[in-house]
Amino acid sequence: MPQHTAVIDAAKTAGVAQLAYTGVLGGPDADFQLAAEHKVTEQLILGSGLPHTFLRNGWYTENYTANLAPVLAHGAVVANAGDGRVASATRADYAAAAAAVLTGEGHIGAVYELSGDVAWSFAEYAAAVSAATGKEIEYKNVPAAVHQEILVHGGPRASRRSSSTSTRRSGAVCSPPRAATWPG
Repeated sequence: MPQHTAVIDAAKTAGVAQLAYTGVLGGPDADFQLAAEHKVTEQLILGSGLPHTFLRNGWYTENYTANLAPVLAHGAVVANAGDGRVASATRADYAAAAAAVLTGEGHIGAVYELSGDVAWSFAEYAAAVSAATGKEIEYKNVPAAVHQEILVHGGPRASRRSSSTSTRRSGAVCSPPRAATWPG
């Protein structure tokens, strides 16, 4: 948290007109590992007196598209999401929302819960990859412990392994679309 505190202190010293903070979907009610530091940061910003806007981003589409190599290599999308649905959005979409907040009027003090406008299942994702590549891709729903073991052997950092599992378990990834609340 020292970096977040340093940025908040620097913003106060510089007298910024508006601080836009990108946190996580659900904010203070989010119940997954990655949310903890975002909750603290939002509280620090609230306590700072800085004019601010909270942009609570859902999951990034690139979290899935960047990992297509193992999906194609193994012919499967492997996750611990059951029939849960993901309303992901691209980084460009989230950036457009941030730009609208920072260049528009009336966003000081606002909180935006952001996600994509279409919630998709992992089975639908597997079908889309199949259609795009011509390769048969299936969705394999596995228990959390199995999914974590797969991630361990896939090489992600330990913090990412456990946060990925806790994020899915809490439903943070499997969320309804909230695009109607986007600024701009």
